Amino acid sequence: MPPIRLGRDRRTGLFAIAIRPAISLAPPRAKCTVSVEGGTPLRAICLHRFIPVLATAVMCAALLAAAPAKAETIVPLSSSPLVFPHAVSVNPTDGSFWVAEQTTLENGTVTHLSASGNLLSVTSGFSAVSVSANAGDGSCWVADYNNQVGHLSSDGDVLAQVAGFLTPSSVSANASDGSCWVADNGHGQVVHLSASGTELWRGTGFYKLVSVSANSADGSCWVADAGSTEFLDGVVVHFAADGTELWRSTLSLLRTPISVSVDSHDGSCWVAQATTTAGSVMHLASDGTKISQTSTVSPPTAASANSADDSCWAVGRGQATHLASDGTVAWEGGGVFQPYSVSVNVTDDSCWVADIGNGRVEHLSATGDQLWRGGGFSLPESASVDSGDGSCWVADTNHNQIVHLGSDGVELARLNGFSVPASVSAYAADHSCWVADTGNNNVVHLSASGTELWRGAGYNGPAAVAVNPADGTCWAADTNNGRIVHLGVDGAQLWSGTGFGGSRSVSVSSADNSCWVGVDGGDVHLSASGTELLRVSNMGSNGVAVNSADGSCWAFGNYNGVRHLAVDGRQLSSISMGARIPYSVSVNPTDGSFWVAAYETDGGPAAVTHYTVQGPAADFSAAPTTGSVPLNVQFADASLGSPTSWN
Repeated sequence: MPPIRLGRDRRTGLFAIAIRPAISLAPPRAKCTVSVEGGTPLRAICLHRFIPVLATAVMCAALLAAAPAKAETIVPLSSSPLVFPHAVSVNPTDGSFWVAEQTTLENGTVTHLSASGNLLSVTSGFSAVSVSANAGDGSCWVADYNNQVGHLSSDGDVLAQVAGFLTPSSVSANASDGSCWVADNGHGQVVHLSASGTELWRGTGFYKLVSVSANSADGSCWVADAGSTEFLDGVVVHFAADGTELWRSTLSLLRTPISVSVDSHDGSCWVAQATTTAGSVMHLASDGTKISQTSTVSPPTAASANSADDSCWAVGRGQATHLASDGTVAWEGGGVFQPYSVSVNVTDDSCWVADIGNGRVEHLSATGDQLWRGGGFSLPESASVDSGDGSCWVADTNHNQIVHLGSDGVELARLNGFSVPASVSAYAADHSCWVADTGNNNVVHLSASGTELWRGAGYNGPAAVAVNPADGTCWAADTNNGRIVHLGVDGAQLWSGTGFGGSRSVSVSSADNSCWVGVDGGDVHLSASGTELLRVSNMGSNGVAVNSADGSCWAFGNYNGVRHLAVDGRQLSSISMGARIPYSVSVNPTDGSFWVAAYETDGGPAAVTHYTVQGPAADFSAAPTTGSVPLNVQFADASLGSPTSWN
């Protein structure tokens, strides 16, 4: 029997097979080789040459759809990625915008895009930290980390490069005369440049200049000096066009300004204030009188006034807030900043997220839509959903409280008596909750109403608890003692074992009541009785999350992404998270999908992503399936799971 050669069109992905009549009879079930161009050889069983071509083509299609080698594909279902351009400035005249991009501290580009996003120009040679569009002539001023200030034409040509600065941090163009105000942070000075780059005025005496904002109506400028983080002695100053000081804030008014933005319509100024955990936006009249002050969900990093309606936008940590002129919140939204814990509801595949960076908790649908969001938390480190009633328990760590939220986000209880609780785990059968009360060195069992059912001492910095959904027992990581403890519903100790240094995550499989433990440098799988089944090293584990349906485990660690381990420790698949560090994973055993919370420690993009796992599934179709020899047959490959080989 002659070989059947199978070729794949790299452009269309279709397979073509040519079958030629044989000269002599071939023995029944004679083997022939089907080779795939650019791929792994396949094996096909070809029958007697007198079998109609219809059967041959269909049989080849069936044999090509034989079981592939073990593999699985992880597909994102939903994600909330955040992108933080280093700086952006919009030209209100035509809606175009300028973007500052830094590839390294010393290198980068300035990009000009139209209102519709079309590329207008790219100018290299600038490590831009701030850009400001001039609505008058369409040009752009650039604060360059390389100790200079640049001026670009609307088409990206360099008009001027002005030296004499030290790490300038902010620029602001005056549309009426083309001049520019500069925050010369390294020198602690504010500088006013003419349109040609000539220095008009320089003022001294500043500590940490973070923002300048020019008023094109009168040529004045507002300046934000963040001051010392130790003494919180920041200041906002208003200068006239000639450098005369018009007004200076007092410490009784504000202490931590981070950004200023002037409203050229009425001369007022919006000031974003931020500490590490709190923030607000203050609205000042042109003479410095306070008009309003509004607290924000997360500490703002920038404010931008809209002179058309005297409103203001404030952004920070993935959060955007739109304030009306009187300071009332017109709209608020955004993504996550530091998602630290996720918990999936197995009944609807939705997910609760504890965002420690923004001090809030969010409820997301299976597709990533926001169902509810609430603030008022301080570094919430853990969330655990009760799949029985849809409620969620939260460890409000920095407030030393445990909070119970209804499925609609309504606060059902806020419980005191805890010290930096690090972990919660809900039990759907009776709606109770287990707590790792880290600061008190206790493990606690709470009823659905918040009544304390049991409190156990003798722990040292317990960092994690995980309830077994099958029987309500609890596994606890006694972190500083390097110990894992298995507790009965009544708190009785069922098993205890040491040798688990750095244990900070536990996850239980209700399929066999076993437990996975994340320890320093790897993961450990324990039987229900505490017998060590296996230990996987060199994982750099941050934590573990078990799929109760099959007992497999998702292990995640610093810069190692997320790895899927079989019960016997074999790696089934992995996800690279890039610069993001995965901090929490939650698996839905009903469909095997899982949620991952990850963020960059330096404040870069964060994401809460929903993934599904697709196992290998062969799927080929053939056309035509009848005809005279020789017959060209097109095979379409719709196989799932990215199989690496075929049998």
